Amino acid sequence: MVNSRKLEDLDPEARQVCIQHLLKAKDRGIELLVTSTWRDFEAQDALYQIGRTHYQERHIVTNARAGGSWHNYKVAWDVCPIVQGKPVWDANDPIWKEVIR
Repeated sequence: MVNSRKLEDLDPEARQVCIQHLLKAKDRGIELLVTSTWRDFEAQDALYQIGRTHYQERHIVTNARAGGSWHNYKVAWDVCPIVQGKPVWDANDPIWKEVIR
């Protein structure tokens, strides 16, 4: 099961877009942690099960089954902003609007 954080695991074109995303965020004073790049089908299915059949006390984290995520094709990445050395997981935090912009 593979759930990579390595930029090198991305498709070369996607890697360049990811790097630009990280650099633009840095220019705005936002530090980003890459939490996932390429996931194989097994890892995607495991993630899909969270909140459904596994860890039912948790929220569902993805609606994509294996083969239905851009991560499976090495053209997507997930990030989390870091503020004062700590990850900001709360999607309602205003920093996320900046990350998305």
